[in-house]
Amino acid sequence: MPGGLGGYLATRGCTQPGRGRTGRAHTNSNKAAVNPTILKLVRAGCQWLEQQARQRGQPAFAELNEQDRVAVVGLAENATAKSLPRVFFEYTREDAFFFYYGRPESWTMLDYPGPPQPLGFTDFARPPKGSA
Repeated sequence: MPGGLGGYLATRGCTQPGRGRTGRAHTNSNKAAVNPTILKLVRAGCQWLEQQARQRGQPAFAELNEQDRVAVVGLAENATAKSLPRVFFEYTREDAFFFYYGRPESWTMLDYPGPPQPLGFTDFARPPKGSA
C-alpha cells in the first residue's frame, strides 16, 4: 500500500477531538457507529497514536513525518499480543487491506487485471464442456 499503514492512518485515520474532528478512524466510522466495542477500540487506539505523537513533539499523529509514523506503527505491530496497540494495529491493518485491495481502482497499481470470473460460475448447472 503506498505510504504504508502509517500513511493510511495519517491521511484517513485518527483525528483529534477539539480540532473539529470526530475522534475515530475514517474507514471504521460505519462499523464503530453500530458496534460499541469497535468504537471503544478505535477511540482508544487513536488516543494511543496521538499520545505517541505528543511524545515525539507533534500535536497529532498525522503531523508526524513518515519516519516517525513508521516507528509508531512498528511499536504497535510489535507490541504484546492482545495489548491495545497490537489489537488496534491488527484491526486497522485488516480494515486498510479490505478497503484498499477491495477497490478495483487499486488493482491497476498492483498489475492485477481483476477476478478471473467476476460474475462467478454462471454455467454451474450445466455439465463441464467436453463431457458427454
